[in-house]
Amino acid sequence: MGELTQVIQQFFTDKITHFFESNPYYHIESNGEDLLVFRRERLASIKQIKALYDFGKRLKAVIS
Repeated sequence: MGELTQVIQQFFTDKITHFFESNPYYHIESNGEDLLVFRRERLASIKQIKALYDFGKRLKAVIS
C-alpha cells in the first residue's frame, strides 16, 4: 500500500510474493529507506527473536 502503486507492483515479483506466502506471518512496514518487521506488539522470547532474525536474513537475501 502506498502512493507509487506501479513501483510497488514492480517490487513484488513472483520470487518475493512466494517468499511471503511460504513464511510465517509478520507485519512489515517501510518509510522508503528502512523496514520495520514485527510479529506481535509485546516482548518476544529468545526463540521468537531468533525466528525473526532468521526471517530478516532470508528476506534480505530475497530482496537484494
